[in-house]
Amino acid sequence: LQILMLPMLDIVIEDASHIYTKSIKTFEMLVNKLNEGALYIIEDIYPKYLNYYNNDPRFEIYDLRANKGRGDDIIAVYIK
Repeated sequence: LQILMLPMLDIVIEDASHIYTKSIKTFEMLVNKLNEGALYIIEDIYPKYLNYYNNDPRFEIYDLRANKGRGDDIIAVYIK
């Protein structure tokens, strides 16, 4: 019910649990609140979940680990 009260969104940056199933559940709860052309970014993807995102055609994956040498600097981006 609270999600219905949200305004339409242009960008969401999800930096929460970092657990694939929870991140996808949050995405699926909010995707209908995204305006056309909006961005939904899931950041700090743990490498053990990377294959799940790679196999999900909704997301473009950006591997930024080489920039800072951090193991979880991977983001998944959805553009509505």
